[in-house]
Amino acid sequence: MDITIIEISEELQNTENIISDFFYNNWPGIITGIITGLLVSILIYTIQWIRKSSSNWKFKKYKGSYDCYKKEDRSPEKVVMKMVVTVKRNNLFVEGTRLKDNSKTYGIIEMSLSIPEYGKGYYRHTDLDGWGFYEIQIKSMNEILVHAPYNINYKQVNQAYIWVKQEL
Repeated sequence: MDITIIEISEELQNTENIISDFFYNNWPGIITGIITGLLVSILIYTIQWIRKSSSNWKFKKYKGSYDCYKKEDRSPEKVVMKMVVTVKRNNLFVEGTRLKDNSKTYGIIEMSLSIPEYGKGYYRHTDLDGWGFYEIQIKSMNEILVHAPYNINYKQVNQAYIWVKQEL
């Protein structure tokens, strides 16, 4: 069963004819499929963009300046830190100044999209060798409950704070 070059050439020609006939006869369906794919991609991208943008307004209300108190004592003279919170999407960017030594901290808290009153993040001291984590709960528009575990001398310490929004 020897195959000659002419037979191979005829087979290739038949294959080309089948392919060209397929595209010629089905071009409306192919174009429709391409356009549909593009439209679905644009729709998915738009939905994702709207969802991200909507989370921005959801958390914007927490932007502002806060007084930080230890949980057990909220008297005005017991302010531990001054905090400034800015918001981008579902992230709270936190900068603070500890009043007893004027040291600075910064951190980021990612707010949950599925549990909007809950967030987790980290903080670092800029002047000291210190860092830790934030776990927060939104109590109201003006109060944020903060758990800030950190290690000191190889022992974990759990601090509880309340951030109270300052009225302008």
